[in-house]
Amino acid sequence: MTENVSHFWRGPLERHDAASRPSSVDNLREFWLALRRQVWVGLLCALAGLGLGAFHYATSPAQFDARATLLIDERQADLDQEISSLQPLVRNDTGFQNQLQILRSGHVAADVVRRLGLHDNDDFVSPPRSALGQVKSDLTGRLKSLLPRPAIAPAAQATASDGDDEARIMRTAVLLAERTNFNRIGKSYSVEIGYRSHDPALATGIANAYAEAYLADGLRTNLAASDRTAAWMEARIDEIRQAAFDASREAERFRARFGATDQQGLREREQRVDALNDLFQALEERYQEQLLAGSFPVANGRVLTAALIPEDPSRPNALLLLVAGLAFGALVGLGIAVLRELREVGLRTAGDVGTLGVAFMGYLPVIGRRDRLPASQRGETAPLVLDSADQVVAPPRRSPPVVSRLTLGLPAGGAEFSDSTIVAGGDTAYGKAVRSILWSLSLEPAGDGARVLGVGGLT
Repeated sequence: MTENVSHFWRGPLERHDAASRPSSVDNLREFWLALRRQVWVGLLCALAGLGLGAFHYATSPAQFDARATLLIDERQADLDQEISSLQPLVRNDTGFQNQLQILRSGHVAADVVRRLGLHDNDDFVSPPRSALGQVKSDLTGRLKSLLPRPAIAPAAQATASDGDDEARIMRTAVLLAERTNFNRIGKSYSVEIGYRSHDPALATGIANAYAEAYLADGLRTNLAASDRTAAWMEARIDEIRQAAFDASREAERFRARFGATDQQGLREREQRVDALNDLFQALEERYQEQLLAGSFPVANGRVLTAALIPEDPSRPNALLLLVAGLAFGALVGLGIAVLRELREVGLRTAGDVGTLGVAFMGYLPVIGRRDRLPASQRGETAPLVLDSADQVVAPPRRSPPVVSRLTLGLPAGGAEFSDSTIVAGGDTAYGKAVRSILWSLSLEPAGDGARVLGVGGLT
Protein backbone atom coordinates (compact mmCIF):
# COMPACT_ATOMS: atom_id res chain seq x y z
CA MET A 1 0.00 0.00 0.00
CA THR A 2 1.45 3.32 -1.09
CA GLU A 3 0.62 6.96 -0.47
CA ASN A 4 2.21 10.36 -0.87
CA VAL A 5 5.34 10.86 1.26
CA SER A 6 3.89 13.95 2.96
CA HIS A 7 1.12 11.71 4.36
CA PHE A 8 3.55 8.96 5.24
CA TRP A 9 2.51 8.67 8.93
CA ARG A 10 -0.96 9.21 10.35
CA GLY A 11 -0.44 7.96 13.87
CA PRO A 12 -1.27 4.66 15.56
CA LEU A 13 -4.73 3.21 15.71
CA GLU A 14 -6.17 5.95 13.53
CA ARG A 15 -9.82 5.43 12.62
CA HIS A 16 -11.68 7.01 9.71
CA ASP A 17 -15.38 7.60 9.51
CA ALA A 18 -16.70 6.04 6.29
CA ALA A 19 -19.71 8.32 6.24
CA SER A 20 -17.65 11.52 6.38
CA ARG A 21 -17.62 13.59 3.22
CA PRO A 22 -14.15 13.96 1.65
CA SER A 23 -12.84 17.43 0.95
CA SER A 24 -12.02 18.79 -2.49
CA VAL A 25 -8.31 18.34 -1.80
CA ASP A 26 -8.87 14.67 -1.00
CA ASN A 27 -10.95 14.25 -4.15
CA LEU A 28 -8.22 15.84 -6.21
CA ARG A 29 -5.62 13.61 -4.56
CA GLU A 30 -7.71 10.50 -5.20
CA PHE A 31 -8.16 11.50 -8.82
CA TRP A 32 -4.43 12.08 -9.25
CA LEU A 33 -3.63 8.71 -7.68
CA ALA A 34 -6.18 6.96 -9.90
CA LEU A 35 -4.66 8.70 -12.90
CA ARG A 36 -1.22 7.48 -11.91
CA ARG A 37 -2.50 3.94 -11.48
CA GLN A 38 -4.20 3.84 -14.88
CA VAL A 39 -1.73 5.90 -16.89
CA TRP A 40 -0.31 2.86 -18.66
CA VAL A 41 -3.77 1.70 -19.69
CA GLY A 42 -4.49 5.08 -21.26
CA LEU A 43 -1.11 5.21 -22.99
CA LEU A 44 -1.45 1.71 -24.42
CA CYS A 45 -4.97 2.40 -25.72
CA ALA A 46 -3.89 5.73 -27.21
CA LEU A 47 -0.96 4.04 -28.96
CA ALA A 48 -3.29 1.31 -30.21
CA GLY A 49 -5.67 3.95 -31.60
CA LEU A 50 -2.74 5.73 -33.22
CA GLY A 51 -1.66 2.46 -34.81
CA LEU A 52 -5.20 1.84 -36.01
CA GLY A 53 -5.26 5.27 -37.67
CA ALA A 54 -1.90 4.58 -39.32
CA PHE A 55 -3.16 1.18 -40.51
CA HIS A 56 -6.30 2.76 -41.97
CA TYR A 57 -4.17 5.36 -43.76
CA ALA A 58 -1.84 2.70 -45.15
CA THR A 59 -4.68 0.51 -46.46
CA SER A 60 -6.95 3.28 -47.81
CA PRO A 61 -6.74 3.91 -51.57
CA ALA A 62 -6.00 7.45 -52.71
CA GLN A 63 -9.07 9.45 -53.78
CA PHE A 64 -9.22 12.44 -56.12
CA ASP A 65 -11.77 15.26 -56.31
CA ALA A 66 -12.91 16.72 -59.65
CA ARG A 67 -15.18 19.78 -59.84
CA ALA A 68 -16.99 21.52 -62.68
CA THR A 69 -18.89 24.83 -62.46
CA LEU A 70 -22.24 25.21 -64.22
CA LEU A 71 -24.15 28.48 -64.73
CA ILE A 72 -27.94 28.17 -64.88
CA ASP A 73 -29.72 30.66 -67.15
CA GLU A 74 -31.75 33.15 -65.14
CA ARG A 75 -34.56 33.05 -67.69
CA GLN A 76 -34.97 29.33 -67.08
CA ALA A 77 -34.91 29.82 -63.32
CA ASP A 78 -37.49 32.62 -63.50
CA LEU A 79 -40.11 31.59 -66.05
CA ASP A 80 -42.90 33.29 -64.11
CA GLN A 81 -41.28 36.72 -64.29
CA GLU A 82 -44.25 38.28 -66.07
CA ILE A 83 -46.73 36.86 -63.55
CA SER A 84 -45.40 38.39 -60.33
CA SER A 85 -42.85 41.12 -59.68
CA LEU A 86 -43.41 41.75 -55.98
CA GLN A 87 -40.80 39.36 -54.55
CA PRO A 88 -38.17 38.77 -57.23
CA LEU A 89 -35.54 37.41 -54.86
CA VAL A 90 -37.81 34.73 -53.40
CA ARG A 91 -39.17 33.88 -56.82
CA ASN A 92 -35.72 33.61 -58.38
CA ASP A 93 -34.45 31.41 -55.54
CA THR A 94 -37.43 29.09 -55.97
CA GLY A 95 -36.76 28.84 -59.70
CA PHE A 96 -33.10 28.09 -59.05
CA GLN A 97 -34.01 25.35 -56.58
CA ASN A 98 -36.27 23.83 -59.24
CA GLN A 99 -33.38 23.75 -61.70
CA LEU A 100 -31.14 22.27 -59.02
CA GLN A 101 -33.64 19.46 -58.48
CA ILE A 102 -33.60 18.81 -62.23
CA LEU A 103 -29.81 18.57 -62.04
CA ARG A 104 -30.12 16.00 -59.25
CA SER A 105 -32.88 14.05 -60.98
CA GLY A 106 -32.65 10.44 -62.02
CA HIS A 107 -33.00 10.95 -65.78
CA VAL A 108 -29.98 13.30 -65.85
CA ALA A 109 -27.96 10.72 -63.88
CA ALA A 110 -29.16 7.98 -66.25
CA ASP A 111 -27.98 10.08 -69.20
CA VAL A 112 -24.53 10.33 -67.60
CA VAL A 113 -24.48 6.56 -67.06
CA ARG A 114 -25.32 5.95 -70.72
CA ARG A 115 -22.75 8.48 -71.93
CA LEU A 116 -19.87 6.93 -69.97
CA GLY A 117 -21.10 3.33 -69.77
CA LEU A 118 -20.80 3.36 -65.99
CA HIS A 119 -23.11 0.36 -65.57
CA ASP A 120 -20.42 -1.76 -67.25
CA ASN A 121 -17.49 -0.09 -65.45
CA ASP A 122 -16.25 -2.23 -62.55
CA ASP A 123 -14.11 0.63 -61.20
CA PHE A 124 -17.29 2.65 -60.66
CA VAL A 125 -19.65 -0.10 -59.52
CA SER A 126 -17.14 -1.75 -57.14
CA PRO A 127 -14.43 0.76 -56.25
CA PRO A 128 -11.51 -0.35 -54.06
CA ARG A 129 -11.99 0.17 -50.33
CA SER A 130 -9.82 0.22 -47.26
CA ALA A 131 -9.39 -2.79 -45.01
CA LEU A 132 -11.73 -1.32 -42.38
CA GLY A 133 -14.30 -0.52 -45.06
CA GLN A 134 -14.10 -4.07 -46.37
CA VAL A 135 -14.63 -5.49 -42.88
CA LYS A 136 -17.61 -3.18 -42.37
CA SER A 137 -19.09 -4.22 -45.71
CA ASP A 138 -18.68 -7.92 -44.90
CA LEU A 139 -20.34 -7.53 -41.52
CA THR A 140 -23.20 -5.55 -43.04
CA GLY A 141 -23.69 -8.19 -45.72
CA ARG A 142 -23.79 -10.99 -43.18
CA LEU A 143 -26.31 -9.14 -41.04
CA LYS A 144 -28.53 -8.48 -44.06
CA SER A 145 -28.33 -12.14 -45.05
CA LEU A 146 -29.81 -13.09 -41.68
CA LEU A 147 -32.87 -10.89 -42.21
CA PRO A 148 -35.87 -12.40 -44.04
CA ARG A 149 -36.44 -11.21 -47.59
CA PRO A 150 -39.85 -10.93 -49.28
CA ALA A 151 -40.50 -13.43 -52.04
CA ILE A 152 -40.43 -12.09 -55.62
CA ALA A 153 -43.34 -13.02 -57.86
CA PRO A 154 -42.52 -14.92 -61.09
CA ALA A 155 -44.06 -12.14 -63.19
CA ALA A 156 -41.79 -9.58 -61.54
CA GLN A 157 -38.77 -11.81 -62.17
CA ALA A 158 -39.68 -12.13 -65.86
CA THR A 159 -40.08 -8.35 -66.16
CA ALA A 160 -36.72 -7.78 -64.45
CA SER A 161 -35.01 -10.23 -66.83
CA ASP A 162 -36.52 -8.58 -69.90
CA GLY A 163 -35.31 -5.11 -68.90
CA ASP A 164 -32.12 -6.20 -67.16
CA ASP A 165 -29.91 -3.69 -68.97
CA GLU A 166 -32.25 -0.78 -68.30
CA ALA A 167 -32.61 -1.86 -64.67
CA ARG A 168 -28.83 -1.91 -64.25
CA ILE A 169 -28.65 1.58 -65.76
CA MET A 170 -31.24 2.91 -63.31
CA ARG A 171 -29.52 1.26 -60.32
CA THR A 172 -26.21 2.74 -61.41
CA ALA A 173 -27.90 6.14 -61.86
CA VAL A 174 -29.18 6.04 -58.28
CA LEU A 175 -25.67 5.16 -57.07
CA LEU A 176 -24.18 7.98 -59.14
CA ALA A 177 -26.65 10.56 -57.80
CA GLU A 178 -25.79 9.54 -54.22
CA ARG A 179 -22.04 9.91 -54.77
CA THR A 180 -22.17 13.24 -56.63
CA ASN A 181 -22.16 16.56 -54.75
CA PHE A 182 -24.03 19.68 -55.94
CA ASN A 183 -23.27 22.93 -54.11
CA ARG A 184 -24.55 26.39 -54.87
CA ILE A 185 -21.83 29.04 -55.02
CA GLY A 186 -22.97 31.87 -52.79
CA LYS A 187 -26.23 33.46 -53.95
CA SER A 188 -25.39 33.24 -57.62
CA TYR A 189 -26.92 30.97 -60.25
CA SER A 190 -23.74 28.88 -60.36
CA VAL A 191 -23.56 25.26 -59.21
CA GLU A 192 -20.39 23.33 -58.40
CA ILE A 193 -20.56 19.68 -59.47
CA GLY A 194 -18.08 17.54 -57.54
CA TYR A 195 -17.22 13.86 -57.69
CA ARG A 196 -14.62 11.84 -55.74
CA SER A 197 -13.06 8.65 -57.05
CA HIS A 198 -9.85 6.63 -56.84
CA ASP A 199 -9.47 7.17 -60.61
CA PRO A 200 -8.82 10.87 -61.39
CA ALA A 201 -9.84 10.47 -65.03
CA LEU A 202 -13.14 8.85 -64.03
CA ALA A 203 -13.90 11.63 -61.55
CA THR A 204 -13.18 14.29 -64.17
CA GLY A 205 -15.30 12.55 -66.80
CA ILE A 206 -18.29 12.24 -64.46
CA ALA A 207 -18.17 15.91 -63.39
CA ASN A 208 -18.01 17.15 -66.99
CA ALA A 209 -20.59 14.63 -68.22
CA TYR A 210 -23.04 15.80 -65.56
CA ALA A 211 -22.80 19.39 -66.79
CA GLU A 212 -23.21 18.35 -70.43
CA ALA A 213 -26.11 16.04 -69.57
CA TYR A 214 -27.94 18.88 -67.80
CA LEU A 215 -27.54 21.19 -70.80
CA ALA A 216 -28.62 18.43 -73.18
CA ASP A 217 -31.63 17.71 -70.99
CA GLY A 218 -32.58 21.38 -71.14
CA LEU A 219 -32.34 21.37 -74.94
CA ARG A 220 -34.46 18.24 -75.17
CA THR A 221 -37.00 19.70 -72.77
CA ASN A 222 -37.25 22.95 -74.73
CA LEU A 223 -37.54 21.10 -78.02
CA ALA A 224 -40.20 18.77 -76.64
CA ALA A 225 -42.13 21.75 -75.26
CA SER A 226 -41.88 23.49 -78.64
CA ASP A 227 -43.12 20.38 -80.41
CA ARG A 228 -46.05 20.00 -78.04
CA THR A 229 -46.95 23.68 -78.42
CA ALA A 230 -46.68 23.48 -82.19
CA ALA A 231 -48.87 20.38 -82.30
CA TRP A 232 -51.50 22.06 -80.13
CA MET A 233 -51.41 25.24 -82.22
CA GLU A 234 -51.67 23.24 -85.43
CA ALA A 235 -54.79 21.49 -84.17
CA ARG A 236 -56.29 24.80 -83.06
CA ILE A 237 -55.48 26.39 -86.43
CA ASP A 238 -57.29 23.59 -88.23
CA GLU A 239 -60.30 24.02 -85.96
CA ILE A 240 -60.38 27.81 -86.44
CA ARG A 241 -59.91 27.47 -90.21
CA GLN A 242 -62.86 25.11 -90.37
CA ALA A 243 -64.92 27.37 -88.09
CA ALA A 244 -64.11 30.43 -90.24
CA PHE A 245 -65.02 28.51 -93.40
CA ASP A 246 -68.34 27.40 -91.88
CA ALA A 247 -69.10 30.95 -90.70
CA SER A 248 -68.35 32.35 -94.17
CA ARG A 249 -70.67 29.83 -95.84
CA GLU A 250 -73.40 30.62 -93.31
CA ALA A 251 -73.06 34.35 -94.03
CA GLU A 252 -73.33 33.69 -97.79
CA ARG A 253 -76.45 31.58 -97.31
CA PHE A 254 -77.98 34.26 -95.07
CA ARG A 255 -77.28 36.99 -97.69
CA ALA A 256 -78.75 34.86 -100.45
CA ARG A 257 -81.85 34.11 -98.42
CA PHE A 258 -82.69 37.48 -96.88
CA GLY A 259 -80.71 39.91 -99.04
CA ALA A 260 -80.68 43.44 -97.64
CA THR A 261 -83.83 43.08 -95.58
CA ASP A 262 -81.98 41.93 -92.42
CA GLN A 263 -78.86 44.05 -92.19
CA GLN A 264 -78.38 43.36 -88.45
CA GLY A 265 -78.22 39.59 -88.83
CA LEU A 266 -75.94 39.84 -91.85
CA ARG A 267 -73.59 42.22 -90.00
CA GLU A 268 -73.30 39.86 -87.04
CA ARG A 269 -72.36 36.92 -89.26
CA GLU A 270 -69.80 38.94 -91.16
CA GLN A 271 -68.23 40.17 -87.88
CA ARG A 272 -67.93 36.57 -86.69
CA VAL A 273 -66.22 35.62 -89.93
CA ASP A 274 -63.78 38.53 -89.55
CA ALA A 275 -63.00 37.58 -85.92
CA LEU A 276 -62.29 33.98 -86.85
CA ASN A 277 -60.09 35.09 -89.74
CA ASP A 278 -58.11 37.43 -87.45
CA LEU A 279 -57.66 34.66 -84.88
CA PHE A 280 -56.56 32.31 -87.63
CA GLN A 281 -53.96 34.80 -88.86
CA ALA A 282 -52.63 35.38 -85.32
CA LEU A 283 -52.32 31.68 -84.59
CA GLU A 284 -50.68 31.13 -87.95
CA GLU A 285 -48.03 33.74 -87.13
CA ARG A 286 -47.40 32.30 -83.66
CA TYR A 287 -47.21 28.85 -85.15
CA GLN A 288 -44.50 29.94 -87.57
CA GLU A 289 -42.59 31.61 -84.72
CA GLN A 290 -42.86 28.44 -82.65
CA LEU A 291 -41.53 26.34 -85.50
CA LEU A 292 -38.64 28.75 -85.90
CA ALA A 293 -37.87 28.65 -82.15
CA GLY A 294 -37.97 24.87 -82.20
CA SER A 295 -35.49 24.82 -85.05
CA PHE A 296 -33.00 26.88 -82.96
CA PRO A 297 -33.30 25.67 -79.34
CA VAL A 298 -31.50 27.72 -76.69
CA ALA A 299 -29.62 26.01 -73.84
CA ASN A 300 -30.70 26.76 -70.29
CA GLY A 301 -27.16 27.37 -69.06
CA ARG A 302 -23.49 26.98 -69.87
CA VAL A 303 -20.36 25.47 -68.41
CA LEU A 304 -18.25 28.11 -66.70
CA THR A 305 -15.34 25.86 -65.69
CA ALA A 306 -14.73 22.35 -66.93
CA ALA A 307 -13.25 19.84 -64.51
CA LEU A 308 -9.54 19.13 -64.90
CA ILE A 309 -7.79 15.89 -64.04
CA PRO A 310 -6.52 16.29 -60.44
CA GLU A 311 -2.90 15.50 -59.71
CA ASP A 312 -2.87 15.37 -55.91
CA PRO A 313 -5.21 13.12 -53.90
CA SER A 314 -7.62 14.70 -51.45
CA ARG A 315 -8.11 11.59 -49.31
CA PRO A 316 -6.94 10.03 -47.07
CA ASN A 317 -5.69 12.80 -44.79
CA ALA A 318 -2.83 11.39 -42.74
CA LEU A 319 -2.95 14.02 -39.99
CA LEU A 320 -6.72 13.77 -39.61
CA LEU A 321 -6.66 9.97 -39.39
CA LEU A 322 -3.83 9.93 -36.87
CA VAL A 323 -5.49 12.53 -34.65
CA ALA A 324 -8.84 10.71 -34.89
CA GLY A 325 -7.19 7.38 -34.05
CA LEU A 326 -5.34 8.92 -31.11
CA ALA A 327 -8.54 10.50 -29.76
CA PHE A 328 -10.47 7.27 -30.22
CA GLY A 329 -7.81 5.26 -28.40
CA ALA A 330 -7.69 7.81 -25.58
CA LEU A 331 -11.46 7.62 -25.13
CA VAL A 332 -11.36 3.82 -25.08
CA GLY A 333 -8.52 3.92 -22.56
CA LEU A 334 -10.48 6.32 -20.39
CA GLY A 335 -13.45 3.98 -20.42
CA ILE A 336 -11.30 0.99 -19.51
CA ALA A 337 -9.60 2.95 -16.73
CA VAL A 338 -12.96 3.96 -15.26
CA LEU A 339 -14.16 0.36 -15.35
CA ARG A 340 -10.96 -0.83 -13.69
CA GLU A 341 -11.34 1.73 -10.93
CA LEU A 342 -14.98 0.83 -10.39
CA ARG A 343 -14.10 -2.87 -10.14
CA GLU A 344 -11.17 -2.23 -7.77
CA VAL A 345 -11.53 -4.38 -4.62
CA GLY A 346 -8.16 -3.69 -2.97
CA LEU A 347 -7.40 -1.36 -0.05
CA ARG A 348 -5.29 1.59 -1.07
CA THR A 349 -5.96 4.36 1.45
CA ALA A 350 -6.69 4.75 5.16
CA GLY A 351 -10.30 5.52 4.30
CA ASP A 352 -10.63 2.13 2.62
CA VAL A 353 -9.34 0.43 5.78
CA GLY A 354 -11.66 2.53 7.95
CA THR A 355 -14.70 1.32 6.05
CA LEU A 356 -13.96 -2.18 7.41
CA GLY A 357 -14.17 -0.97 11.02
CA VAL A 358 -10.61 -1.98 11.94
CA ALA A 359 -7.68 0.05 13.25
CA PHE A 360 -5.36 1.68 10.75
CA MET A 361 -1.79 1.87 12.06
CA GLY A 362 -0.05 3.90 9.38
CA TYR A 363 1.62 3.96 5.98
CA LEU A 364 4.98 2.53 4.96
CA PRO A 365 7.08 3.74 2.05
CA VAL A 366 7.90 1.43 -0.83
CA ILE A 367 11.60 0.53 -0.73
CA GLY A 368 12.95 -0.43 -4.12
CA ARG A 369 15.08 -3.49 -4.78
CA ARG A 370 18.79 -3.00 -4.40
CA ASP A 371 19.68 -4.63 -7.69
CA ARG A 372 17.49 -2.13 -9.55
CA LEU A 373 19.29 0.92 -8.14
CA PRO A 374 22.20 2.53 -10.00
CA ALA A 375 25.65 1.53 -8.81
CA SER A 376 26.31 5.01 -7.40
CA GLN A 377 23.24 4.74 -5.10
CA ARG A 378 23.85 1.23 -3.74
CA GLY A 379 25.05 0.93 -0.14
CA GLU A 380 27.64 -1.41 1.30
CA THR A 381 25.33 -3.12 3.83
CA ALA A 382 23.45 -6.15 2.57
CA PRO A 383 19.69 -6.38 3.17
CA LEU A 384 18.66 -7.78 6.55
CA VAL A 385 16.86 -11.13 6.35
CA LEU A 386 15.44 -12.95 9.37
CA ASP A 387 15.86 -16.71 9.58
CA SER A 388 13.95 -17.28 12.84
CA ALA A 389 11.81 -15.48 15.37
CA ASP A 390 14.55 -15.67 18.00
CA GLN A 391 16.88 -13.43 16.09
CA VAL A 392 16.95 -9.76 16.93
CA VAL A 393 15.87 -7.63 14.04
CA ALA A 394 18.27 -4.80 14.71
CA PRO A 395 19.64 -2.72 17.54
CA PRO A 396 17.45 0.20 18.54
CA ARG A 397 19.70 2.61 16.67
CA ARG A 398 19.22 0.62 13.44
CA SER A 399 15.49 -0.01 13.76
CA PRO A 400 13.54 1.63 10.99
CA PRO A 401 11.66 4.67 12.35
CA VAL A 402 8.39 3.52 10.85
CA VAL A 403 8.63 0.12 12.56
CA SER A 404 9.46 1.82 15.84
CA ARG A 405 6.39 4.03 15.59
CA LEU A 406 4.19 1.09 14.74
CA THR A 407 5.46 -0.91 17.71
CA LEU A 408 4.77 2.06 19.95
CA GLY A 409 1.16 1.84 18.92
CA LEU A 410 0.83 -1.79 20.08
CA PRO A 411 -0.66 -2.42 23.55
CA ALA A 412 1.91 -2.86 26.30
CA GLY A 413 1.81 -5.66 28.86
CA GLY A 414 1.24 -9.35 28.64
CA ALA A 415 -2.40 -9.16 29.62
CA GLU A 416 -3.34 -7.79 26.26
CA PHE A 417 -1.63 -10.72 24.54
CA SER A 418 -2.65 -13.49 26.90
CA ASP A 419 -4.62 -15.37 24.31
CA SER A 420 -3.40 -14.67 20.81
CA THR A 421 -2.47 -11.87 18.44
CA ILE A 422 -2.79 -11.67 14.67
CA VAL A 423 -0.44 -9.36 12.81
CA ALA A 424 -1.27 -8.93 9.10
CA GLY A 425 0.42 -6.98 6.35
CA GLY A 426 0.34 -6.65 2.60
CA ASP A 427 2.76 -5.54 -0.06
CA THR A 428 2.27 -4.60 -3.68
CA ALA A 429 5.65 -5.73 -4.94
CA TYR A 430 8.13 -7.52 -2.68
CA GLY A 431 7.44 -10.28 -0.18
CA LYS A 432 10.71 -9.90 1.81
CA ALA A 433 9.73 -6.45 3.06
CA VAL A 434 6.43 -7.83 4.37
CA ARG A 435 8.14 -10.67 6.24
CA SER A 436 10.69 -8.35 7.85
CA ILE A 437 8.03 -5.94 9.09
CA LEU A 438 5.82 -8.76 10.37
CA TRP A 439 8.73 -10.24 12.33
CA SER A 440 9.47 -6.85 13.86
CA LEU A 441 5.83 -6.26 14.83
CA SER A 442 5.53 -9.76 16.30
CA LEU A 443 8.55 -9.54 18.64
CA GLU A 444 6.88 -7.56 21.44
CA PRO A 445 3.74 -9.70 21.87
CA ALA A 446 5.81 -12.86 21.41
CA GLY A 447 8.18 -11.69 24.13
CA ASP A 448 5.22 -11.34 26.49
CA GLY A 449 4.27 -14.96 25.96
CA ALA A 450 1.37 -14.46 23.56
CA ARG A 451 0.73 -16.62 20.58
CA VAL A 452 1.33 -14.59 17.43
CA LEU A 453 0.09 -15.35 13.93
CA GLY A 454 1.72 -13.33 11.18
CA VAL A 455 -0.19 -13.10 7.91
CA GLY A 456 1.58 -11.55 4.94
CA GLY A 457 0.68 -11.42 1.31
CA LEU A 458 1.12 -9.67 -1.97
CA THR A 459 -1.68 -7.42 -3.23
